[in-house]
Amino acid sequence: MFDKLRQDIYSVFASFAWKANNIKVYPENYQGDVGSQTPYIRLTIIPGAASLDSFSIGKRLSGRIILSIFVDNTAGDKDLYNVADLLDNYFQGKTLTNGTQFGPSTVTPLGIDNVNSSIYRGDYSIKFNSYGD
Repeated sequence: MFDKLRQDIYSVFASFAWKANNIKVYPENYQGDVGSQTPYIRLTIIPGAASLDSFSIGKRLSGRIILSIFVDNTAGDKDLYNVADLLDNYFQGKTLTNGTQFGPSTVTPLGIDNVNSSIYRGDYSIKFNSYGD
């Protein structure tokens, strides 16, 4: 069930539609060089405990994804919110192929990055429910 959730979320970023945005997405534990191109995103999937749904005899997995958005700081928070709006088009209120459903999103501006002062960062966060066997 956890891998099915992961596949559902990663399939969004592997799609031709997402790739046309030219925004790379890296997993949270990525250790390589992301280069100098902004914006880019770091993805963290935080699954909660799986539970049995007593009415449909299936499992339900609730949790949250956090997409840390890194943009050039010269535009202030404008680019951060533009990327967040773009993410809403793919996630907010949507149901993905494997049945993962998303609710409303939030964006938390975090300011200038501590490691690279030319980058502005914010976190896009959205809750999900995933259903399976």
